[in-house]
Amino acid sequence: MFIAFIFTLIYVGLVYVRPQEYVLALRDIPVLPIVLIASFMAWLALRDKNFEASQHRLLPVLLFAMAVSVAANGWLGGALETFTGFFPTLVLFYLVSTTTDTVAKHKLFIKTLAFITTALALHGIDQVQTGIGWSGAKVMDGNRITYLGIFNDPNDLALAFVIAMPMLGYGFSEAKSLIGKAIWSIAVAINLYALFLTNSRGGMLGAISLFILYFYSRYGVVRSLGAAAVGLVALSLFPSRLSTLDAGEESAAGRVDAWYEGIRMLVHHPIFGVGKGNFTDHHDLTAHNSIVLVFAELGLFGYFFWLAFVGLSVWMVYKISRTTADQLGGAPVQGGDDWLQYAKISRTYLYAILGFLIPAFFLSRSYNILLFMLCALCVALYQSVRRKWPHFSPITFEKIAGQTLAFEMGSIAFMYLMVKILLSLGK
Repeated sequence: MFIAFIFTLIYVGLVYVRPQEYVLALRDIPVLPIVLIASFMAWLALRDKNFEASQHRLLPVLLFAMAVSVAANGWLGGALETFTGFFPTLVLFYLVSTTTDTVAKHKLFIKTLAFITTALALHGIDQVQTGIGWSGAKVMDGNRITYLGIFNDPNDLALAFVIAMPMLGYGFSEAKSLIGKAIWSIAVAINLYALFLTNSRGGMLGAISLFILYFYSRYGVVRSLGAAAVGLVALSLFPSRLSTLDAGEESAAGRVDAWYEGIRMLVHHPIFGVGKGNFTDHHDLTAHNSIVLVFAELGLFGYFFWLAFVGLSVWMVYKISRTTADQLGGAPVQGGDDWLQYAKISRTYLYAILGFLIPAFFLSRSYNILLFMLCALCVALYQSVRRKWPHFSPITFEKIAGQTLAFEMGSIAFMYLMVKILLSLGK
């Protein structure tokens, strides 16, 4: 299983760093498909694959919903295109969720993501000096750093930095020496500065939210509110797009208009939506909200399974993080790893996935590969816990189906009310 895991980790590294797009010797080689196929072949050879988590059954249904949403709107060829386009993400989910099966592998995954994200941050810092980085990627809008591939938008690059923050914090906490802690501290500073250079409002709000959540979990409400105030004041002292965040501002008004149109799409196509990728066929802007994008494009059917998939993943690591060793009902089936290690990793994943989802409320990133990678890590940790502590209460789709349906209806109603209020304020 270790070989399949290493191939998977290499694939993730290539998705991030993308040397195949700027190293001349690699440009004509389909590097990503080759490594993914190699990972999949190594995975197929494994005898012991754990598919206990409900997400392993939910994800194919979600992919089916994506394809059906396109076919239901009269484009059968688009259904096949949708399937093939998302299939690598589906494969990556299975690879990560079933091969990351020990604490050591989770630690390696976390530290690898922290390292390669720091490399992207250094690229951005270098890029802003000359306008072009060593990859050939250029700054956007005069001062916003970018990268290649899935990070060619500053907002996507900001997401990478935000979800790396908990992982960098984990690396700092694991360091045993002062030198090690100093190195991790420098890496944190580099990533924070690069996040600032993306000039992404969503990214900055995501980072602030993570710091508030951290302070709340450690120090309670008063200190967390104090930390939030300090963070907002500090950001306001620097020139950024965050200082122009205003409900009446043109871009904010455009977001509200897009949310309104997304709700209208759902009203006219309630079951299967307007089709994955078809939002901009009905409105000149994308949804600028991952929830609106899903229910507009996939309808009530697809939105339900997207919510169930993501919600289960968040709930799994939340439950692990809130469980104490005394509540496990016995010693682990296999010795070695301490429960505190699993709890610590669960908090890292919980903060990371929340660091993605909070900015995603203002961005259209419903199908982003980073989201499904993070969900896979949550599933992998849950399955490791269940294997070692069988008495840990199972978390299944059947148990949360009713709550998911209620949240689906409630979230749509919430978006509708919020849009009505914001539109009335803008008049």
